[in-house]
Amino acid sequence: MAHAPDTIAFMMASLKDTQDSVRFYDTKSQIVGVGYIFSLNVIFLVAAKIQNPLEFNIVMLFMAWAVIIMPLILFGMVLYPTRRNAPQLGERGSGASRIFYPHMDRVKDVDDYLARLDASEIRTEIAYEILKMSGLRNQKRMRFLRALCAAGFSFCVLFLGQILRF
Repeated sequence: MAHAPDTIAFMMASLKDTQDSVRFYDTKSQIVGVGYIFSLNVIFLVAAKIQNPLEFNIVMLFMAWAVIIMPLILFGMVLYPTRRNAPQLGERGSGASRIFYPHMDRVKDVDDYLARLDASEIRTEIAYEILKMSGLRNQKRMRFLRALCAAGFSFCVLFLGQILRF
């Protein structure tokens, strides 16, 4: 069955958009993570002006790690998922030769790659990559939202801590 050239163009545009979305989550996470660090500096400057200092003990150390450092770790985890560990498609990807991003341990040489390319259905290959990248995009989106919620919780706890010191 022949497919219109605009079908392949549509699929390639979809794949590009999905790849761009994955990159945007990486960029957003880096920017928001840096913004979080800068805002912590402002919070600590305000806290230094409060006359009633807190005793620093082991409980405070754990609280500092849970409230301040954990959101930074979560923002960093947005960057970790890569295409290699994106959600697996299992049976949904069984028809794909996976030649769009070939693994060097599966392809022997240029001739082997070209033979695999000739034997493959291009739409299936592009569809496989779209689904794979969409899974990765969703994984990064959920991690980003989790980190954002943790940062918001952190700000609330720090604000409450400063209010209670008055």
